[in-house]
Amino acid sequence: MMQMDFLPANVYDHAASVRWAARVRARPRACYWNALRALRVSRGALGVYVEGFAACDSGLVLEHGWIETPDGRVIDPTFPLLPGNAPESPYRYMPVLRFTVTDLNGMRSERFPRYCDGGRDFRMEREEPWASTRQAAYAEIARRVEVAAVEAGRTAMPHAPMVALLRGLLDPYASAPTECDGQTRVVAHLLTVAGVPFRAWAGRLRRGDTVIAPHLWVTVGAGQPGDPGCITVDYRRRMWVGTDVAEGVLLAGDLGDTSYDLVEQIALGRLNAAVFLALTCDIAKRFA
Repeated sequence: MMQMDFLPANVYDHAASVRWAARVRARPRACYWNALRALRVSRGALGVYVEGFAACDSGLVLEHGWIETPDGRVIDPTFPLLPGNAPESPYRYMPVLRFTVTDLNGMRSERFPRYCDGGRDFRMEREEPWASTRQAAYAEIARRVEVAAVEAGRTAMPHAPMVALLRGLLDPYASAPTECDGQTRVVAHLLTVAGVPFRAWAGRLRRGDTVIAPHLWVTVGAGQPGDPGCITVDYRRRMWVGTDVAEGVLLAGDLGDTSYDLVEQIALGRLNAAVFLALTCDIAKRFA
């Protein structure tokens, strides 16, 4: 079974990140380009180029690219460009793929994710971050899930291992009260790969006098939300009410109760950072 781990805390090297950001003229929202450029300019001396996820204490998880040195430090040329950056990065880094400069020299540029800034594309072809179907981190996740299924003699991951896999990815930051588009795509993709049918719903979430709109969530199983056998997968509501998701109140919103294929919508670029979902404790209990 796949297991990806966060690097130890405090591995970020701010001084080196600032130096390399200046040396390669790092660009905002171009983390992959910045990291690739730094490794190539150093002729591989810095270490390896990494694609994976960066998670901060607030719970936000981002697809990200950086450099990992031979002694385990993280050089992140993009972080110094953020407003209010400090010598200590708020991120925890979860590497998925590592490439040496030799590996990179044998790859076509189309293989790498593309990021845009203000409509000006750094890599010749405009492609929004959430529409990058070639992002290696996601491709590797899919490959590992499929390999695990084959090794288990199944065409799809059984529910219990699939849930354990998801929880291993999500739990380190499952207690935070904010959103996470990286978790959304991992969950949606792995549910699809595992052959677990699901639907995404749009509406509003109300708790007391506070209303959040738009609010989106996923249901797994037959029926409508609230029906027996229909499991709600709702990251934001779980964060509000703890593990007892039944306390949440779902209301029909301006977006209605339209169901759609979440993965397809992400691929088409119709969903953006306003969409955040993750597994609830309930789904793990029902599927275990």
